[in-house]
Amino acid sequence: AIGDARYARVATEATRLGLPLEALAQFEPWAIALTLTQLEYLQLGFDPDEGVERQLGRRAHVDGKKIQGLETVEQQINILAGLSKEDQARFLDQTVTEMDSADRETQEIVAAWRSGNATKLAALMSDDFKAFPSLYRALVTDRNRRWLPQIERLLKGDQDYLVVVGALHLIGEGGLLQLVRADGLEPRPLQ
Repeated sequence: AIGDARYARVATEATRLGLPLEALAQFEPWAIALTLTQLEYLQLGFDPDEGVERQLGRRAHVDGKKIQGLETVEQQINILAGLSKEDQARFLDQTVTEMDSADRETQEIVAAWRSGNATKLAALMSDDFKAFPSLYRALVTDRNRRWLPQIERLLKGDQDYLVVVGALHLIGEGGLLQLVRADGLEPRPLQ
């Protein structure tokens, strides 16, 4: 139960995005938040099949290259499902609140990423988490720390690897770039 006021806000967005309200009843708040986000991006014209992960996956398949995850889908789900009910509700509230500015914010993030402006990218992407550090910790910082030993093993190996993570995992406090620098490595952007 997410409460009447929250349900009304969620129902408004779900209806706008074409999600049947009956579907909401079967999901936890974190799953509703992800579903709304995915539908919003679809409506804004972002095609999941054209995303970086799927494009690289197709290319690796064609080239006969092995793909290995830093975590499983089950682990990813457990991160969100493991949030307290209060944090799940806050995550849902944050998602619904950001729906109005999703298009503008996404365009700003893409522009900063394309121009290589890491400072602006970090500011844009981390703004939403300033009032919600427990979510940032669960989604970004803790995962980065779990991934770091795996990434460092790959770097020390005798083969070449391509490690692909979302931009939020690279930047800012607790970002992978900061963590590998602290371990004495010197990452640098490709020109």
